[in-house]
Amino acid sequence: MEAIIALPTDMFYNTGISTYIWILSNRKPEPRKGKVQLIDSSSYWQKMRKSLGSKRKELSSEHIEVITQLFGAFEEAEKDGKPISEIFTSDAFGYRTITVERLLRDEADKVVVGQKGKAKGKPVADSSLRDTENVPLSEDVETYFEREVLPHVRDAWIDHDKTKVGYEIPFDRHFYVFTPPRPLEVIDAELKQVTDRILEMIGGLQRKLPQVSGLQGQRGNMVAAGWAHEEPQSHVLRSWGLTGWPARDCKRSVEGRFAPRTETSSAGWRSMAAQDGPSLAQEARPGTAFS
Repeated sequence: MEAIIALPTDMFYNTGISTYIWILSNRKPEPRKGKVQLIDSSSYWQKMRKSLGSKRKELSSEHIEVITQLFGAFEEAEKDGKPISEIFTSDAFGYRTITVERLLRDEADKVVVGQKGKAKGKPVADSSLRDTENVPLSEDVETYFEREVLPHVRDAWIDHDKTKVGYEIPFDRHFYVFTPPRPLEVIDAELKQVTDRILEMIGGLQRKLPQVSGLQGQRGNMVAAGWAHEEPQSHVLRSWGLTGWPARDCKRSVEGRFAPRTETSSAGWRSMAAQDGPSLAQEARPGTAFS
């Protein structure tokens, strides 16, 4: 394997997942022997004019030329401060999975030993405490075990018969660049700006609500033409400043007026107003305007 190239997402018709190009050769040039190049070309793409299923991106001829040059140069490179080409030794991606065993103990905390066959006289492993560790191929297993395991569990040992070899190429791990979070003071300042803006908008809505302070002659855009003995929403009265009048005696029409639902005489009006709204008894008349 000479190189692996990571492509952008959404490059193919029926899938949007990340895809990779593997470049394989049994005639590696001398500089490439024992090494593998990883190229992250996920940032090289242009949006298609019309999507085809999950295919929304494509490589332009310029992008293809840049990727080809990165491979041909066989050098580590960066773009905008982030790595896009890295070179590793072949064993950098390999690891051994070792099985770590621990002693089985009885209720008296004594080590249990085998009684039959090959295990006779040997300590028995506790399967509930069994664990595994991945050791890089470039590192000695015993050195790793003494450094990472034994300081924590002194009775552990390695079952070498269960050791397996595997390979993993985590692109994100090799090309990830940590971006520190913004200072807390900056975040707090932005939150305060948003909060202040919300409060300002709420205040603006409140100022736009009509304020009815009383009866001021025949002007304004609302006319009290009469009252109906029904149950309107009480918040209508509060929003127009008529909290001194009972909710059952008025109703707001769709035109923004207090329109009559039944005919009410002037005498009846004065009587009702005197009973339910003493402060308005002398001034309230059908047809009186609010401002």
